[in-house]
Formats: sequence, C-alpha cells, structure tokens
Amino acid sequence: MKKTFIKDGIHSILHEVKQPMPTTYKKELQSYISNNINAEPKTEELEKLIKTIRSEIKRRQTEAIKKETDRKDLKQKVLEYIRIHDDGNGTGYKDIINGIPATEEDLEAAINEILTDGTAYEPRPGKIKVL
Repeated sequence: MKKTFIKDGIHSILHEVKQPMPTTYKKELQSYISNNINAEPKTEELEKLIKTIRSEIKRRQTEAIKKETDRKDLKQKVLEYIRIHDDGNGTGYKDIINGIPATEEDLEAAINEILTDGTAYEPRPGKIKVL
C-alpha cells in the first residue's frame, strides 16, 4: 500500500510532464521516497509536493509558450521593419538592431530565423531583404 501510493503519485506527475522535470523537484521526490518508503505514507505531504511540482511545471510551460509567442511577434516586427525601411537594396542589419526595441541577442535570433526559413535573404553582406 505504502509503496504503491508513493509510486502512483510520482507516476502521475511524470505522466503529465512533457519536458524534463526540474532537477530540484527530482531531488525532492527522491528524498521523499527514501525518507518515507518504509513508513506510513504522509498523504498530505506527498500531495503538497505533487501540487508544488505540477504548479512549477505549468508555470514553466506557460513561460515557454509566452517566449514562443514573443519570438514570433518579434520575427513579425523584424519583417515589417525590413519592408518599411527597404531602400530597394534591403535594410541594413545595424538599422534593424538599432530601430527595434529588443535585445540585440533576440533580434539576431529573429533575423537568423527569417534568413534560415527563407522569408528573407541577404542580397549583400549587412543588408537584408524580404522575399
């Protein structure tokens, strides 16, 4: 009964997780198991731990979705900026970096993505043009 209860609680968490579980929670679960495997299961304690882990996983998944949305939005902003500022020969890389309020790292990632997926190209070094 004891082992089954603990195992079922952990299994239900692992089944829900679509990404690796944070190391700190793995350690907490391992600690809980080793401390309680031969004792009566502390239902409330295990349920609290399971609830905490589920909340953290949902928070991380929500952050990942938001990041993905932000990345797509930034990519669209970069494309629009290139279209608006194209002088016929493309838009300067530095102009994009300086003209859009975002970190240079995020802008570089967005620019690389649109170049890689073929949405835009470099007619010459330092210039980007939308197809």
